[in-house]
Amino acid sequence: MTIIHGGKLGRLSRHLSESTKLAAFAGLLGETMANDHPPEAFRGNQLELFGGEPAPASGSTADDMREFLCGLLAEARAAETMPWPPLTARLYRGLFPQLSFWLPEEESAQLRFEFEAELERLQAA
Repeated sequence: MTIIHGGKLGRLSRHLSESTKLAAFAGLLGETMANDHPPEAFRGNQLELFGGEPAPASGSTADDMREFLCGLLAEARAAETMPWPPLTARLYRGLFPQLSFWLPEEESAQLRFEFEAELERLQAA
């Protein structure tokens, strides 16, 4: 991976190379997170309306997202202090709710609640 120095892209690239969880997630999608594809219900683009090729489907599944989210939650639960650098923790705080939407609504809400509770506990430590 080429690291872009400076700016938000540079920081994200550094975190992708430094964080095994984040790198595993990026690999799960098969491309960078900036090019992430939404769940099936939102897949597609306007080219389809004019006979163009549909957007390529992501190889990710709800089970893949569940595994990733539960892994992050387990890592947070096992830690006595924040296990990630501040920028990575901030990224996970924003990313976790978005990824949880791949799951059924009730499961998604429960995981978001538990992850946020763990982050609050770790920040207070």
